[in-house]
Amino acid sequence: MANRPSVSLVMATCDKREYLAFTLEALLAQTESRFEVVVCDDGTRGGVADVVAPFADRLDLHLVVQENRGRAAARNAALERGKGIWWSSSTTTGWPRPVSWPRTRTRRTAAG
Repeated sequence: MANRPSVSLVMATCDKREYLAFTLEALLAQTESRFEVVVCDDGTRGGVADVVAPFADRLDLHLVVQENRGRAAARNAALERGKGIWWSSSTTTGWPRPVSWPRTRTRRTAAG
C-alpha cells in the first residue's frame, strides 16, 4: 500500500466533546506526518461528528460510531478501522507533546 499511514492514532470518546477539538488541534502539531486519526464515538449523545468535521481537511481522520460498549471496545473498533503499520492510543482529554507519541506506538501483529 503506497499511501498506507505509518501510524494509526486511535481514540475513544464518550461525552467528551469539549476536549476533542483541543486534542485534534494538538495533533496538527505532530512531527510525524504519515499518520491517521481514528476516533470512535462510543455512544456520545450527539455532537462528535460536528467536532470532527472541521479537521477532516487537515488530518487523515476517520470517525467510527457505535452504541456505548466501553472504552476498550471503542478502542478496538477504532483499531479495526485503522490501517497503520503501527498504532498508538490517546484519550480525548489531551495529547502528548509532538515528540512524545512516536515513542509510544506499538507494532501491529500479522493478525491485526
